[in-house]
Amino acid sequence: MQVAAIKQLEMKSREETLVTFVGDLEPLAIGRRAATRLREILSHDSSTPGSSEM
Repeated sequence: MQVAAIKQLEMKSREETLVTFVGDLEPLAIGRRAATRLREILSHDSSTPGSSEM
């Protein structure tokens, strides 16, 4: 998954998060563990100088 292509994360329930991408790609439903890891990656990426924020 290209992190730069992520437009929005929407928590549907405790067990499901919907990842929306830029462009006309279909949203992707991911589980709890994947969502947690993705949020960790995004928070680390946004704290890096010169990185773009979501």
